[in-house]
Amino acid sequence: MRNAGRLGAHWRRPGTSARTGALCLLRTAPRKVALQQRYQELFENANDVVFTCRLNGHLTSLNKAGQRIIGYSLPEAIGKDLTRMAAPEHAALVEQMIQHDDAPEAPRTHEPEIATQDRRRVPQEIRVRLVRDEGLPVAIQGLARDITDPQQPQGKGGDRRTVCNQAGMGV
Repeated sequence: MRNAGRLGAHWRRPGTSARTGALCLLRTAPRKVALQQRYQELFENANDVVFTCRLNGHLTSLNKAGQRIIGYSLPEAIGKDLTRMAAPEHAALVEQMIQHDDAPEAPRTHEPEIATQDRRRVPQEIRVRLVRDEGLPVAIQGLARDITDPQQPQGKGGDRRTVCNQAGMGV
């Protein structure tokens, strides 16, 4: 199996022939693709913001919820510096959030305000953790959720009760 890496055959169960191992790979490949598609759907359709960034804080991925909240399309958001997306007085907190050290650690939670493209401020609870490859930090994963006071109207239409009352439906 000298050229196995180039041909896509990565492993073979001990005691089986190369042909049997290849058949096993052919059977598992569709399952792996289906699993990757399910995770991609989960990432894209999550209600909370899911993102990754480089160790320097530049975004490398952002789901639809994140795009909706910050007001940037994916091509506009990729490469943006997280510290520049924070409200000015929260930039130091975001800088601290993306700092890392070589010690393993649990996810950290921070509550900065993010400045959207249209200059609104959205308070977020952000949990970040280091992604490691062979023990070395290579990226940062983050989950964020809007922690705007639920008692205050959200967006232009206000909360559900206000919208229903305006439509004469009552709640």
